[in-house]
Amino acid sequence: MRNHGIWPDECSYNSLIQMFSGGDLVDHVRDLLSEMRAAGLKPKCQTFSSLIACYARLGKLSDAVDVYKEMTSAGVKSDEVVFGSLINGFTESGSVEEALRYFGMMEESGVSANKIVLLSLIKAYTKVGCLEGAQRVYEKIKELDGGPDNVVSNSILNLYADLGMIFEDRCVFDSLKENGGSDGFYLQQ
Repeated sequence: MRNHGIWPDECSYNSLIQMFSGGDLVDHVRDLLSEMRAAGLKPKCQTFSSLIACYARLGKLSDAVDVYKEMTSAGVKSDEVVFGSLINGFTESGSVEEALRYFGMMEESGVSANKIVLLSLIKAYTKVGCLEGAQRVYEKIKELDGGPDNVVSNSILNLYADLGMIFEDRCVFDSLKENGGSDGFYLQQ
């Protein structure tokens, strides 16, 4: 582009940043983000979000948090994807307290949780064996359009099974079966 006298615009930078983030090329993304800002262009939430998600996938959570802080100091408001990436990253790394802290920040900022974020919370509560927390989140998912899907239901089923809660396990399974979400595989395991 530059060889032809065409300078990248915000869309060009955003596209490249998202592609490089998808390929886990964080060094290239950081360079492009710096270049973008130096050119006087303001990155949007999606731009920061792709880098945060990349760092979270790679388990580089301190870097993800640094980008989050950079984003907020630039006056860019977080969305459910940013918070979801951080929450899931901390859940996967076993840092349940941090995952819950970012969920609290998400709620305080007025961003609504989607099923993906809530599933990450169920996984977080499951990792520490916190039945009450997992059940609270499961109830929230039931209130969402479409209710719990197979992935969410299997997460809560596994927690109930691990805790030996056969009656509760059976109730969730029967609910799945009634809604056409089960083929009997779970009970055969």
